[in-house]
Amino acid sequence: MWYVSQIGRREHYALPAHLHRMGQLGLFATDIWAPWAASSRSLIRSEKLAQRFEATMGEAPVVHRSLIANLFERLSGGDIYRRWTREGAHFGNFAARKFSQADLGPEDSVIGYTAANLEQLTLARKRGAKALHIQVDPGISWYETRRQEQLAHPRAEDLSPMPGAEFLERMGQEWGQADKVIVHSEHSRAALLAQGVDAGRCVVVPPALKPTSAQTARRLDSSRPFRVLFVGNHCLAKGYHVFVDAARQAGDGFEFLSVGSHTMKPSYMEEATKHVTILGSKSQTGVREQMERADVLVFPTLSDGFGLVQLEAMATGLPVIATPCCGEVVKNHVNGLIVPPHDSQAIVSALHELNANAERYEQLSLAASLRPLDYSPAFHFEALLGL
Repeated sequence: MWYVSQIGRREHYALPAHLHRMGQLGLFATDIWAPWAASSRSLIRSEKLAQRFEATMGEAPVVHRSLIANLFERLSGGDIYRRWTREGAHFGNFAARKFSQADLGPEDSVIGYTAANLEQLTLARKRGAKALHIQVDPGISWYETRRQEQLAHPRAEDLSPMPGAEFLERMGQEWGQADKVIVHSEHSRAALLAQGVDAGRCVVVPPALKPTSAQTARRLDSSRPFRVLFVGNHCLAKGYHVFVDAARQAGDGFEFLSVGSHTMKPSYMEEATKHVTILGSKSQTGVREQMERADVLVFPTLSDGFGLVQLEAMATGLPVIATPCCGEVVKNHVNGLIVPPHDSQAIVSALHELNANAERYEQLSLAASLRPLDYSPAFHFEALLGL
């Protein structure tokens, strides 16, 4: 059996939901589980909280912490890395205790995520179970990339604090306790090997995406501008400034839109509105609506563990323009285009290429819509079994 723990709704609960369908889920531990949040009878109705539940897991073995405990930790003091470390330890102790009570044994597997998995891995070692750890980002190198970009663009974004020793030590201890350290991309694997993780224990297993609607090709609408979409945190590490530079250079015939929260300076965001329609944060439904209205997603990240938004966009038939600094979702000139990081002119050239040939665009769109099938929960689980 599999014992899964996660804070948040990673991959929209694709792995535990699949394990439950297969009868292989021993226990799923999470921070918030809110089947009541969407009910008309609930005292607290929240679309965001309603996403912290997977309907197909209504009868699954699920344990979760109290909403009050989670709220208390989010409001407690300290910088974000101390909070993550403290929250991860509290959650890890909770999950490990529940796994122990559920009689975790040598025939079982334990799997969890960055900074919230140490106690579960330690328990797995003691019980002789398989100890698997998923590192969701490229480790310290991601923070170093962000710092370098912030130093290079001081007018766009303030310097973010670097992780403290306590957070990094916990992350390193998780790597040490795991039988296998799982990353979602070759980009992340190269980063972790450079940080000392043993090559024989560090493996690439892309994340899972729940099945989507039927695959169909998009067609260009020549009666309106070509719609170019960015989805994600508006920050330097995600390459948002590169996206804005591309919007500045693209010329007539293009409409640039972006969805997500931001950490950029207000003066920069005000300037960006001259070239990009900034829509702010949206619900999962709202993001999908914008994807369905768009013609292409641009994902100009400078460093990412994977970038699930690429698959979410392709599930709606959107070709994707991405850098190689993330998961290998885009097949160049098959379902999208690969551009170098930091290169806004390459993005502009890619946009003109997509917009110039309606038949070619339709072919790329169809291939994009098929790509998420390669990341089904069944394939993901088979890859994990191979470990």
